[in-house]
Amino acid sequence: GPPQPPACLAAIRGARILLVEDNDINQLVAQEILGEAGLEVTVAENGQIALEMVQKAYYDLVFMDMQMPVMDGVTATREIRKIARLARLPIVAMTANAMAHDREQCLQAGMNDTVTKPIDPKVLWAALLRWIPPLQGQGGGMAAATAAPGASGSEWDGIAGLDAAKGLSVACGNRKLYRELLARFVRGQGPVPAQVHEALANGEIGEAERLAHTLKGVAANIGAAQVSQLAAELEAALRTYEPPATVQERLRVLERALGSLVAVLSSRLEIEPATTGA
Repeated sequence: GPPQPPACLAAIRGARILLVEDNDINQLVAQEILGEAGLEVTVAENGQIALEMVQKAYYDLVFMDMQMPVMDGVTATREIRKIARLARLPIVAMTANAMAHDREQCLQAGMNDTVTKPIDPKVLWAALLRWIPPLQGQGGGMAAATAAPGASGSEWDGIAGLDAAKGLSVACGNRKLYRELLARFVRGQGPVPAQVHEALANGEIGEAERLAHTLKGVAANIGAAQVSQLAAELEAALRTYEPPATVQERLRVLERALGSLVAVLSSRLEIEPATTGA
């Protein structure tokens, strides 16, 4: 049967999701997956409608299709980000292309994350858990409780700067999912310091701040508290227009910490025998 929503989704049950999607089949699939997890879903047919809706009602997260008539996802996101009180609204792009430049375009428009179509329920759920803080008073200990008793990070133990047990609990104790999150972290966040350098060289302070902000969230989710903290400090320095020397120093410290973590993770991820094929 279809995959069951992990128990730790109970912590965000009742969260309000705006699904921006023009294709009725995709609407049904996503509504089914999200409804299954106990979330309240509202559908907007296109970016223009979504832009009106987010100003009228509160949503915990927006799933935004990229290719839509009337107003596409990138344009809609840019418009939403111009509204100060919606600056922190999590917007996750849904794109049929897993191409790096598409992902880049999404992040530049101010999106927090991307998921590719066709939609994989597990990936959708992981995105929800990444971006929606547990709702108040709803068994915050759920995630930890669902991991097998005494389960530790095993293959991920002993990595400096990584609390694998914490990361595993965010992944609902699902080792395969955690492994995938680590692999994505290496691929997606490893290049961030270089991207920040480039953004700063081009005078794009906002872009640099966004990159640091995303890294802060993603690092926290895999249990990399130190990298998350350093990214937060870099983000703060950029947001408050600290002198360039301060920003560069924070970037260097982050680069070192992230670099060593990514190096260890890369080697461990590649040591694993490939699981494809007979």
